[in-house]
Amino acid sequence: MAKQLFKPKRIEVNDAALIGDWEEVNAVPLAKYTRRDTDTAMLDGIIIKGYETKFNVTNENGERYAPNCLDKFVQRYFVDNELNMVVDLQHSEAVDDQVGRVIYLEVNAVGFYFVAYIPRTVARYEQVKNMLKERILQGFSKYGWATEWNYHYKENGDFDYVEFTEFALASVSLVTMPANAIPFESVGEPVRDRLQYYNSLAALEQPTPKKKSIFNSN
Repeated sequence: MAKQLFKPKRIEVNDAALIGDWEEVNAVPLAKYTRRDTDTAMLDGIIIKGYETKFNVTNENGERYAPNCLDKFVQRYFVDNELNMVVDLQHSEAVDDQVGRVIYLEVNAVGFYFVAYIPRTVARYEQVKNMLKERILQGFSKYGWATEWNYHYKENGDFDYVEFTEFALASVSLVTMPANAIPFESVGEPVRDRLQYYNSLAALEQPTPKKKSIFNSN
């Protein structure tokens, strides 16, 4: 088995999967997606849904993700600080490329499932809508850093894949070329359609998990 002589402190990651579906909405209550009566804000823009990562599958970058790898960072950074998870275009840091926010993130038996909201008020709204319509923007992509990981090797000692067990998720992007070609329609795993960040696999071990919101509606 090959040996890893140097382990960096973190690995920068850009990973993506196909967008499942999207729709343009007008005056739709946030509570439709959160199932919480207290969420009275009205949504006016684009709702995009889809799986970003599928478990137990090696993506085109040679990566896999542990089902609980997001838990600690999402709780510590987004939930505890009541911050929104931003949606950008092509991992750009330009102001006009910050086009929306994540209103739902779920971990289930299939992978990481996202619902993103693009407000009609953002500068590039019409361009984003047309690029979705023409299937130029094709995937969700997460951006961040792996802080804990394991290398896996084949029986002959060749590298097989790297599994990320702790991951700092900084943002979600809409991208043209996803690393995971996972059609939404073929997944088949029902989602809860609620606002909390919910790890259904962890819930099997903890019957009454703490609900964790990643969305600040104020």
